[in-house]
Amino acid sequence: MKYEKKLLLKEIKERRRREILETAAEVFAKSGYHMTEVDVIADKLGVGKGTIYRYFPSKQKLFTAVMEQLMEQWAYEIRSGIANSASAPGPP
Repeated sequence: MKYEKKLLLKEIKERRRREILETAAEVFAKSGYHMTEVDVIADKLGVGKGTIYRYFPSKQKLFTAVMEQLMEQWAYEIRSGIANSASAPGPP
């Protein structure tokens, strides 16, 4: 039972972290780093600013995590595109 509870809490934390990153990415994209306030991100999520800081100790760390996630997504898409084009038949 303890293991299941820990697993559930871990899943909830991971889901919240993803939600924060997705929302932060939207706000940073719209407003830019310097004009973005953590309060705005928190408001869009319907949480307090402290919740954001529980996952990311600063706006800079949050921005860095957003950029890292974005780079990982791009790398995945590039690798997938390369793999798909390598397996596609060439011109006749």
